[in-house]
Amino acid sequence: MSSSITNNDLVKIISLQRYKNRVLSLVPHFIVVIIALLFLTVIGKAVSNFQSSYITAVLNKSYYSAVQVIFPSRSRFDHTTTNDKPPTFHIHVDARGNIYEGEWLDDKKHGKGKMDFANGYKYTGDWVNDMATGEGIFIWNNGDQYEGQVKNGQRHGKGSYYFANGDKYTGDWVEDKKVGYGMTSLAVGKYEGQFKNDKMNGRGSYYFTNGDTYIGDWINDKQEGQGIVSWANGDRYEGGFKAGKLHGHGTYYFSNGNKFTGDWVDGQRMTDYGAFTWVNNT
Repeated sequence: MSSSITNNDLVKIISLQRYKNRVLSLVPHFIVVIIALLFLTVIGKAVSNFQSSYITAVLNKSYYSAVQVIFPSRSRFDHTTTNDKPPTFHIHVDARGNIYEGEWLDDKKHGKGKMDFANGYKYTGDWVNDMATGEGIFIWNNGDQYEGQVKNGQRHGKGSYYFANGDKYTGDWVEDKKVGYGMTSLAVGKYEGQFKNDKMNGRGSYYFTNGDTYIGDWINDKQEGQGIVSWANGDRYEGGFKAGKLHGHGTYYFSNGNKFTGDWVDGQRMTDYGAFTWVNNT
């Protein structure tokens, strides 16, 4: 038997070697295909989860969209926490029977929502960490209503209070009290000016429905200090006031042109001292 290698043997060896090389060259491609399949599987699950989360988010925001009809602008207050977790819609009834419907975050009222208190009192608007803060509407059982800025459950900032009897106040609030500048519309007239502790305090103007006007100083809802009162009949007084009455030194101008300059005490003119000036009527 000859030990020499024939041409046929060489051909077979070369063919086998080429086959092995081709198989080895295809291995990376198979690896790429397997990785791609795994990647697509992960992406598919992520998309499915996203769709489910998106639908849930849309449903949760339905109440928020409804409240936006009342408050079209977003509150100045941030409704997210440091982890940026979005609030969800929640209905909560506390031990007192108060019912809350709205956005909920970290087991607290946070975002847009409304509260129906067991005593009939209602609030609709912004909440931050369980407190009414931002902008909202309060409605009381007697028909009074407030619309404006709130902080920690109190009227605070700019807002309008509508009384059930038709009176109205629009202006500044600090911790549930009228403080700062504001305007009141009452059955007897209209006041524009400064307030303190829910009362007219400082400089202000009062326009009475009968045509009288007062412009000057106020203390605790009374004209006190220096001011000018003009009556509908044409008379005018300029001078001191106390407890809503002419008091101190002043000048009274009569509608016919006469005037008196002197002192008043509790609305009464002191006749023992003063100066009358008459116009020539001839």
